[in-house]
Amino acid sequence: MNFIAIMIALGVETFYKPISQWRKYQWFTRYEKWMYSKMEGFSFRDSPISVVLILGPVFILTVILTTALYNYLAILGFLFATLLLIYCLGPEDLDEDVHAYLHAIEHDDDEAASHYAEKVIGYVFAGTPSEVIRKVKATVFIQGNSRMLGVLFWFVILGPAGALLYRLSDIQNRVYMSQQSEHAHYQRLFYILSWIPVRLSVLGYAVVGSFIDTMSKWQGMADFWKEDNDTLMIISGMGALQHDENIDHEEGGPLDTTDVIEALALVKRTLIFWLAVLAVLTLTGTFF
Repeated sequence: MNFIAIMIALGVETFYKPISQWRKYQWFTRYEKWMYSKMEGFSFRDSPISVVLILGPVFILTVILTTALYNYLAILGFLFATLLLIYCLGPEDLDEDVHAYLHAIEHDDDEAASHYAEKVIGYVFAGTPSEVIRKVKATVFIQGNSRMLGVLFWFVILGPAGALLYRLSDIQNRVYMSQQSEHAHYQRLFYILSWIPVRLSVLGYAVVGSFIDTMSKWQGMADFWKEDNDTLMIISGMGALQHDENIDHEEGGPLDTTDVIEALALVKRTLIFWLAVLAVLTLTGTFF
């Protein structure tokens, strides 16, 4: 059933673009601030315990609700799980954001290009047009994991509660990063939750891209286990595409958007690869 839910969610994500407008997380941001204010005066307020106390009830309530619906009527549990998965993807369509950015570049619309570059990267990146396009390309590898594969992985492992936990930790990670807050426990949680999906993405890059060139970007197998998540994804993605991230592009000339398109295509092929693996595991009864 989980595989069917995943295929439905991806179908909605692909063919119903306005779905991103329904993904609102202000309720959790307000809840998080309220809970955090209630901990004022306690020594654990700025410790990992506060994150557990904030996210724990949401996770547990989701598990209880999912279980209750499945026990009452399986189809209700399935519908709830599917809807929650749809809610947790994205939040916005990476393919749509990237192509809007490329369209703006092709039409020399600097304002729109800056807007969509910010949407892909996640913050305002100050640099020359060539530097921005290289940053967008590198971020595509990272966003492909955080917007899609990470959510799907935790949905498979922990059900809809796992998908929600991953998305909410991502939301708070970005909030605290944008505020440059010292309260980095959400960043650590998101890093931990992303650790396995990142390495699955990297393995996917190697399989659907250039395996040898992907591995050549690592100093050794220790890099696969110990390298920072984002760094590992970027260098592995570059290797899979046989791109050299150190090549300097001349400023002033027409911008080459081919590399960004190839990066996006690699992310899509990687997702298809892992869906095929999941389909085989489902059919053989290994997981479900």
